[in-house]
Amino acid sequence: MDSDMLINRIEELAKQKGVSKTKALTESGAGKDFIANIKKGQTPSVAKLQKLSEYFEVSTDYLLGIDKSEPDISENIPADFYILQGTLSSRINIEIEKLDDDQKKHLLTYIRFMQEQDKIAADAPVAASIKTKFSI
Repeated sequence: MDSDMLINRIEELAKQKGVSKTKALTESGAGKDFIANIKKGQTPSVAKLQKLSEYFEVSTDYLLGIDKSEPDISENIPADFYILQGTLSSRINIEIEKLDDDQKKHLLTYIRFMQEQDKIAADAPVAASIKTKFSI
């Protein structure tokens, strides 16, 4: 087993997921000392490798460096997960970095449109209330 490969994969996947490696190890159930134990020469259990692979939604072969293909874990994770994990901003930033300047301008226009729609929707009950009170 290539310990460095496993550690690097965990660090890369945690970064892609927008969490620290410590948080990833804890949330996955592998344990916060998982990497330290590997560095000390301990061989990880199959159960902990499976927990990590499920957490990151990759194969254990990928974690161990047997599978060399690069997974795009972001495609498999619903937006609700990011909201619950408090990493939605990180996820948005990752996606924005993939856009060219023209696409970023369109996105900004769309964001402003959505903000205006929210403002109109928030003002609608007040306008309806005034209309009802004064029979306009």
